[in-house]
Amino acid sequence: MKYFLYLHLLSHRCDLCIDGYYAESSDPYGRPLCRKCECNENVDPNAIGNCDRNTGHCLKCVYNTGGRYCESCLPGFYGNALALPKGDCKACNCYPVGTEKRDPESDVLVCNYATGQCPCQPNVEGKHCDTCAEGYWNLMSGEGCEPCRCDPVGSLDRTCDITTGQCQCRPGVMGQKCDQCIPLHYGFSPEGCKHCECDQIGSSSLQCDPYGHVLVGLM
Repeated sequence: MKYFLYLHLLSHRCDLCIDGYYAESSDPYGRPLCRKCECNENVDPNAIGNCDRNTGHCLKCVYNTGGRYCESCLPGFYGNALALPKGDCKACNCYPVGTEKRDPESDVLVCNYATGQCPCQPNVEGKHCDTCAEGYWNLMSGEGCEPCRCDPVGSLDRTCDITTGQCQCRPGVMGQKCDQCIPLHYGFSPEGCKHCECDQIGSSSLQCDPYGHVLVGLM
């Protein structure tokens, strides 16, 4: 074993390991016993200086890997750094405004190393935290999504436009939250609002009261 290790010494004094090896220990004469650096095949075999000759730490990890032995995916990537074929570490691609920033001192958005799930802001969902949960909107706030608060009577359902917050109104209903009748309509109800049937000549206004009663003009 020592003979094998000595073959990887550099210089005429045999006091330095060749590239790709590091001094694991030394013999009784002070000569280093060199051991091959273990970088889990996550380095370029044609590159020089892939590891530290003294510590064995890998210095030039590729395939988006890192760590002392290139054994894990870099922050911002997920997958199995040891898998074959190489290149399993994939970008998290977390949506910045929808993702919770775990490290305030870093601009890198990390995800679960196994699944790639990004940590979402409140009421935000999706693997990349790029959409609001049902019934919420305003993803671009950067603080999570806020409730639509659609009126349960005037809205078709609890969802709204994720950009504007506009709820889906029933016929004859208006407002961002669908909470009032449009002009010239009355009878706010789960069926929507009905059109006022005011006579253009005999009514003081084409707008009826909330019960549909016509406002009679003065003769």
